[in-house]
Amino acid sequence: MNILSLDSPYSPFFSLVVEQISQVTSFHGIFSKSGYKHYFSGDKCHFIGDILVNHSTTTEDDSKLAIWSNNHYSAYVRKFEQRELSAEEIKKFARFANFFRSYLKDNSIDFVMMHNDLRWHHAIARKICIEEGTPFCVSELGLFRPYTTTLDFHGVNANSSVTSLEIDFSQYADWAGRQLDVPNSFHGHESKTSKLNFAYFLLLNKLGGVAGRNSPILHNPFRIRPYIKRFWEQSVKRRVHTASNASESLPEKPYVFFPMQLENDTQFLIHSDFSSNQSLLEQVERAFYNSTLSETHQLVVKLHPNDLGCYEAKEETLFTKANTTKLVNQSDAIVSVNSTVCMEAIETDKPLFVLGRAFFAREDVCQPISIEELSDGLSNPKPVDVAARKGFINYLKYEYSVHGAGYSYTDSQLKRIAKQIEHRVKNTTNIK
Repeated sequence: MNILSLDSPYSPFFSLVVEQISQVTSFHGIFSKSGYKHYFSGDKCHFIGDILVNHSTTTEDDSKLAIWSNNHYSAYVRKFEQRELSAEEIKKFARFANFFRSYLKDNSIDFVMMHNDLRWHHAIARKICIEEGTPFCVSELGLFRPYTTTLDFHGVNANSSVTSLEIDFSQYADWAGRQLDVPNSFHGHESKTSKLNFAYFLLLNKLGGVAGRNSPILHNPFRIRPYIKRFWEQSVKRRVHTASNASESLPEKPYVFFPMQLENDTQFLIHSDFSSNQSLLEQVERAFYNSTLSETHQLVVKLHPNDLGCYEAKEETLFTKANTTKLVNQSDAIVSVNSTVCMEAIETDKPLFVLGRAFFAREDVCQPISIEELSDGLSNPKPVDVAARKGFINYLKYEYSVHGAGYSYTDSQLKRIAKQIEHRVKNTTNIK
């Protein structure tokens, strides 16, 4: 079996899985930054910076795919720079598409692994894998942090296979006594082990930039200065909140909770139709204050912890710094685009209104809704199926998720993923 890894999840997870797969002939890598080689135990790897310089072949189909691709970078320039991709950017996308398609065939690649499916090169690679019938998997930070990892054989977030599952989740509601299968000595993404290795990853990226190996188009340039600034703002300097009435305590009167997200995050950029957080906030306010709930409730807003921006809001809207879990549990309803806070909301009996596209935006566990329908939805919430919600969480935690993260996975979890990959490759080979 020939396996190809694209950018990995800032850990040796892919390499650890491949070690458990029988009859691996070769393990290749194609990376956007040189630092990813630190997490790679394979035979040979290529860097996108080198590829875009040395591979100039493209076809009309490559260019069409480059223009079509809806990825983090293209969405960012369209929403925030208010422009289309330049001819040079399209050329770079097309060159990678041509190289990747040829690489799959020339090296008889049987399986592809990638972390996040909306980095520009991953979005293109995923589309080509689907077209060519090459099985693949996509990883993401776990839904139940810090002890899980997401691994899906179709995509993650709104591209997840969970979105199309036709399952009565209430059958899993009564699972009891199950525990996560993680090592006793746990070294997840927040551990010293992981952070030290990530620092080395950043250093290698710096050297790779000098050598011209790194991709000239990046979803995240991994500059050290922003990380230092974020640490300073969050941990050292006391932040001045967006609103002067920001409170550390929970609201005293009944409220609807609206947790905001980073507007340059993939979930917001691609899996929603909103142009900015300011625009979104104004529309949510309009819907809330036009609903009957506004007569008895308050709209409570919390910024994402990494959001250092400032927003204009109505005087009646309350901004808070209070604990998110407590805010969810004591609210009477939650409104979100597609924030991970929704996972906490699903564990309650509160009405949850989801404005964006997400794997949990299903009628059985929440109320998917458009911004135009939100006011009426708040006034007339649908009944909550608590059993389906409980079963949904149990399914995600014990059936769907990989237990472990960072540098800590049990052999049983790695072997489980290895067997799934072997099964998919075998079925694909039989079909061909």
